[in-house]
Parts: sequence; C-alpha cells; structure tokens
Amino acid sequence: MRRSRSIVVTIAAGLVLAGCGGGDTSSSASPTPSRSGPTATSSDGSPVTSSCAGKHGDGKGAELSTVELKILGENLQVTYHTEEPVPTDETVLYTVDAWDMYGKTGYQLGTEINRRGQESQYVLAYPDKTRTDVQSQPQSTGTTLVATYPLAMMNSLGKKFQWSGTVKIGADPADSCPAVGGDPLQPNRVIFTR
Repeated sequence: MRRSRSIVVTIAAGLVLAGCGGGDTSSSASPTPSRSGPTATSSDGSPVTSSCAGKHGDGKGAELSTVELKILGENLQVTYHTEEPVPTDETVLYTVDAWDMYGKTGYQLGTEINRRGQESQYVLAYPDKTRTDVQSQPQSTGTTLVATYPLAMMNSLGKKFQWSGTVKIGADPADSCPAVGGDPLQPNRVIFTR
C-alpha cells in the first residue's frame, strides 16, 4: 500500500475527544525531546506527514486553519496554524488526540499557554489518564505554534494511528480539525501511516 504524504480534509466543525477531564493523574518529568536525527521518509523520500484543515468561519475565539504531524528523528512535531493570533488574555490549550487503530490506547499531546505567557507541554496516556510532562518549549510566532513530543512516549500507537487536533480558549473548545474525517466509522479523525 502506497504511503500518502499528507491527508488533507476540509469539512464542517464539530467537537473532538475531550481529553482533559477527570480521573487520577500522575505527573513525571521526561527528557527534553531531541531535535537531531533523520526525518522519517516515505518510499518516495518525502517526510512522513499527516495534516488536516479546519473550516473557515467555524471557530469560536480562534480559527484553526491547519494542523500537521511530522516525524523528525525520534520525535513527533505538531504544527498548529490559526488564521489570526489567539487571544492572550485567557489560557490557550492546543491538543492532538491520537488513538491506535482499534481505539483502545490513546494519547493526548497538549501544549498550554496561560495568561502570563507560561508554556507547558504534556502527554496524557489513555485509558489510565497518566500525565507525563514534556521538558520542551514550543515555538510560537503569532499564528503558528510548533510543539515536539518524543515518539517513545507513544509506543502503543503502532505504525498506523488515527488523530484529530483542537484549540481551546479558556474552558471552551474554539475550533477543531478535521470536523468530519474521511473514515465514516471515525468521523473526527485523520489516519497517520508511518
């Protein structure tokens, strides 16, 4: 089966998995992700990526235009693009929810920026909701946020997994992508194949 360089889906908005609620959590520090190492490539030599696009005009406080996942060495780089800078007077949470193809094991990759501009990153493992802080600083430039997470923290996903991205302003979801995915059995997710 030929690997696709990117999957782009542009369709109506909807809520994706809510991953920040309840349950016992434990926090432990992890090493800083390494930026060295080769980029994973597909059979034609291009980087292994997967992306989704948001629908223009459906955001509430932030308009998510695209989210892209890319394997860089031993890390998964997540890039969020918004149409305009997100508000700075409230906490902003960027997340990717990734699940194995059976929907049994998942991870939420989160980057939070509070009103004071303090940034934190984490990986929340499902179903046990174990949170591990990631010792990495996201790169933010107005309408773009780039966060990096160690692939070793997501070993249970396998070579093929499903995912979706969101941005929240305060406690409310502002926008997500994809709103409806290409797979009718998993309408809010995109497939990533390494």
